[in-house]
Amino acid sequence: MAGGGKHRPRRAFFWSTCRGGKLLTLHRAAHLHKRTKQHCKIYRGIQCRGCLKKEFCTNGKARQLHVETRIPLRESIRQLLNSSPGKQLYELRQQIIEPIFGNIKHNLQYVMMQLRTLEKVNGEWQLICLTHNIKQIWKTKRQFK
Repeated sequence: MAGGGKHRPRRAFFWSTCRGGKLLTLHRAAHLHKRTKQHCKIYRGIQCRGCLKKEFCTNGKARQLHVETRIPLRESIRQLLNSSPGKQLYELRQQIIEPIFGNIKHNLQYVMMQLRTLEKVNGEWQLICLTHNIKQIWKTKRQFK
């Protein structure tokens, strides 16, 4: 946590404490975060009013903590990637997949899609991939002539 304090996943729920050691309780279960646009749970301090460390903890009425619902998924993926088979798999991904996206973004200069709506974006992406594949076939064919 950037602002200090502790938060720990425990069984099926999540609990947290602020810098003053006060418990943060669940305020809102399903909320769409303004900045990240991800679903999160909001934990809020209920004992902040008389706390001596409140000025270091928050500028508002009470300390708030936004916890994304994807945290358990991130932890499981992190454990998988830190294992030796996971590291080998990730190295393979860097050899096979990443150069293609690097070529599309840097060399072809496709940083963002030009069209809107999912159907049109899917069509545009298929066209970009088709162009990449045709270029690869052309380069391979040209080497053998």
